[in-house]
Amino acid sequence: GILTGTYGLCPESMLKASRDVVAWLAHHPEGPPVKRLFRELLSGGLARLKGPTPIPAMPEDFEEVVNMLARYVEKWEKDIERKYVEKWEKDIEHRGEAKILTRQLQRRFSVIPEWASEKIAKADSDSLEAWSLRIFDARSLDDVFEEPK
Repeated sequence: GILTGTYGLCPESMLKASRDVVAWLAHHPEGPPVKRLFRELLSGGLARLKGPTPIPAMPEDFEEVVNMLARYVEKWEKDIERKYVEKWEKDIEHRGEAKILTRQLQRRFSVIPEWASEKIAKADSDSLEAWSLRIFDARSLDDVFEEPK
């Protein structure tokens, strides 16, 4: 799936493993100690995911833990997917801003030195916007990047 936690854990794999353990326990009388152990392992794995959706309190009953996990897996996937889409969109927007600023500077000042290109590549969106507005009053490339006094 799209989700990967800090230690290679993902909700889908945790849910599958939980269901496999429930099926195994149905056929083994020594299940209760194994249930407690697996519940603790699952609880630790969920704590490591630290996704955008808070992790609910862990039920005592192992089967209820599995049911709870099943309810939250889809929500966690959507939340994390939304986070990555938002980051991707911001990255694309930032690249566009940098590209437009570079074109404006090339149009106004011809050749853009490497130091200016590097500065643009490392800049945040607020800096890119400020520099793109300074082009109108700047007499030189240095005026664009120099902080106003």
